[in-house]
Amino acid sequence: MLMNKDDKFLVCGSNVPNPEIISFLESHNIQYSKAVIYKNISERLTGIQIHNFDLIGIFSPNGAKAYVKNFPQYLSDPNLKKIKFIAFGNTTAQTLKELNIPIEITAPNETISTMPQAIEEVIKKKRK
Repeated sequence: MLMNKDDKFLVCGSNVPNPEIISFLESHNIQYSKAVIYKNISERLTGIQIHNFDLIGIFSPNGAKAYVKNFPQYLSDPNLKKIKFIAFGNTTAQTLKELNIPIEITAPNETISTMPQAIEEVIKKKRK
């Protein structure tokens, strides 16, 4: 990365920054400041019948944590184990693994770059 040693970066994001970005900046001794421009807030999803879903796409580590917070029965209800999960991003995949939620596909990867492509891949596997 070519840059002036005096360059400073402003990292705009949520109140829960992406650890990969922060780690990269720090490991390269890049000066930065964080600006929180939005906050991640979990909502109670009392009206959703989670048993009715076959596939759930999780886009952030906070989304994974919010899922378990809203549906704690996932960890003990064998009927919920049929639900397939797609993780978008490595940090999201890592959080799902830490929460003992199996991942069907992590996107992006070598062959899948978007969430719609990941959904299509899961559907293809199911039809086989």
